[in-house]
Amino acid sequence: MSEITELKLPESLPFPVKILSVDVQKGADIKKHQHIIRYSYWEFQDAPFEQDGQNDGYQQRKKVRVDLVGSYESPIDGVIDQVTVRVGDEILSQDQTIVKVIEPCSHAVQFGGLCAVCGKSLEEEADYSGYKYEDRAPISMSHGRSDLKISKNEAERVEKKMTKNLITERKLILVVDLDQTVIHVTVDPTIAEWMNNPKNPNHPSVKDVKTFTLDEEIILPPNFIGTRPPPHTRRYFLKERPGLEHFLKKVSEKYELHIYTMGTRAYAKAVAKCIDPDGNYFSDRILSRDESGSLTQKSLERLFPTDTSMVVIIDDRGDVWNWSDHLVKVVPFEYFVGIGDINSNFLPRQRSLLGPSKRRGSIAKLEEKIEKEETTKLEEDGTINVDENLAPDHATSSSEREASLEAQKKERPLAKLQHDLDELSPGSVEDQRLLFDDDDELEGLELSLQKIHETFYAKYDVNGYADIKDLLPSLKHKVFEGLEFVFSGLFPIGSNINQENIVIWSKSFGATVGTEVTLNTTHVIVKNPNTYKARLAKSLLPNVKLVHPNWIFNSLTFWRHSDEKDYEQYLPSNGLLSKEDVEKYLSKLQDPSSKVEITAPVVNVEEKNTLLGGDMNWLGNDDDEDFLSSEDSDQESDFSASPSIKRSIEEDDYEKESVTSKRQKRVEINETKDRGKFVDKDDDGDGEEDNNDNNNNNNYNNDDDDDDELAAELMLGLDSDEE
Repeated sequence: MSEITELKLPESLPFPVKILSVDVQKGADIKKHQHIIRYSYWEFQDAPFEQDGQNDGYQQRKKVRVDLVGSYESPIDGVIDQVTVRVGDEILSQDQTIVKVIEPCSHAVQFGGLCAVCGKSLEEEADYSGYKYEDRAPISMSHGRSDLKISKNEAERVEKKMTKNLITERKLILVVDLDQTVIHVTVDPTIAEWMNNPKNPNHPSVKDVKTFTLDEEIILPPNFIGTRPPPHTRRYFLKERPGLEHFLKKVSEKYELHIYTMGTRAYAKAVAKCIDPDGNYFSDRILSRDESGSLTQKSLERLFPTDTSMVVIIDDRGDVWNWSDHLVKVVPFEYFVGIGDINSNFLPRQRSLLGPSKRRGSIAKLEEKIEKEETTKLEEDGTINVDENLAPDHATSSSEREASLEAQKKERPLAKLQHDLDELSPGSVEDQRLLFDDDDELEGLELSLQKIHETFYAKYDVNGYADIKDLLPSLKHKVFEGLEFVFSGLFPIGSNINQENIVIWSKSFGATVGTEVTLNTTHVIVKNPNTYKARLAKSLLPNVKLVHPNWIFNSLTFWRHSDEKDYEQYLPSNGLLSKEDVEKYLSKLQDPSSKVEITAPVVNVEEKNTLLGGDMNWLGNDDDEDFLSSEDSDQESDFSASPSIKRSIEEDDYEKESVTSKRQKRVEINETKDRGKFVDKDDDGDGEEDNNDNNNNNNYNNDDDDDDELAAELMLGLDSDEE
């Protein structure tokens, strides 16, 4: 496969250089290491001692200019097609072409150290010129083995041909993640027992669970000496996301489907066999972590190195894609309660923002219990990875995955959860079901992908070109355009909300997200409307919407501004702040340097650390609201709390110092103030705080005010510039 190759001078030369002679001519054969040109250049060198008579041996020697001569040799064999320089020319940089050579083979496709075209061995030792054949084909774009490499020109040729075929078929490309995007997988053998027991309350939910087994190598410790043990067999249980078969059938009519997973290749092929047994949708287009080259990140360039204009991604994680403009993020599919993604335990752990749940209140209580136990275990074991940016090596990630799966198999967490659920809900069989088929994410995702496809080809037909990275953000931006959100009572105090998935996700759909209520606030996202920010917003802006987080997820799922009335949280009239407090807040808002005291109750500092919690699951179900709004506010605090150690992981040094400073200042102020005025006391001897509120709110129970750091600052009259 002949190709013209442009030869340029090495970057290491001391430019500029001047051409002294040209030793080749057009049409002549040229061999490797044959001289092409001779050139002159100059550099400064230490002056000889005889020219530096004043140097006494202790001072630095003088520099003198020295003119030198060098030559450039051909790194390849071929025929000279064109000489682009002449004697006397000055070459200023490596960018200028010296000659163009027609090669009998450019070795643009290489496999296992051989040229796939001519068969030449390309693994020769690098000679004195430093030229290596493998550098000419650095791109790996195949779904399978990564030792198949091609050149950039060949990659462009392949992608142009692929693009032409897609345009002819009126299709786009869809890159599909597996775990918690279209499937959920566990190795807990409890599922097998439930599948085989028709009387088990979970049997209807698991009767369609698919299984497969893999022979997996045992992960050995470093420096292991001895005979390697044989592989062991592990059984996996796979639940398809509801509607997956219909989804794949419809979407494959408009998209060419590719799998991209953090699982191993054996795992990916086994899953593909379950969800696409005949290979009608994915064929052999499977890329696993074994070939991707990264254990913590995914890249479109790995599959499409030169052109990504027709590529759409669906994934439950945005961080692994660095929130690419090609990404359509989906709500994670959490079917097996508490299991998570079995292939991402070596990735930074996501906060439990798993989207809307339609499960019953007892399940929601159980999920919060799981979260609390996991957080406590992390604190006791000290297993938190502080530096989430450190990418694990392959051995570390494999050992972590192996340990996690073995623990799951031995500890049988689903059986334990079912036992706990039985104790929480001793009533009907329906209440005792741990697993529910209540997910409808693929329904909205299918509509979104259809809209993307229609918009792409509508623009392509008019302009002859379209690019997903331009279309997708503009389509998403319309959903929340012009809206300003404030999240209240949902994140740990002091955390950087700009790093929260739900905040990044909302912004990608056009929303503005603030930390304080302003005159531009349109929605307060809140689970319980009794938080200070929710009360403030409703007092300041009567038309502001107080909505459950599920409103956001419904809008994101269907790419439309959902009707708030189905998700609105209502605040009793006696929950509004006084007119005086609202006016004080407005003054503070208009002049941040002003000192304002709003007489709202202040929580005891020692209690405040556990009021909000770090990794709590704030996206509970509607049935859980009764549980959260029960008269026992202490119970709510118990379920939503988590130790401050996990929260501190996500704070930078500045935020840590800031929060510590604020808390210390609150301690000092509380020590000098009348505690009875600010802190609820047990006046009736019943062992419970009376939660009396003496701030013009008609004894309105306002425990949730303490979740709000801004509220605390206003209550105490603290100014950021004073700190």
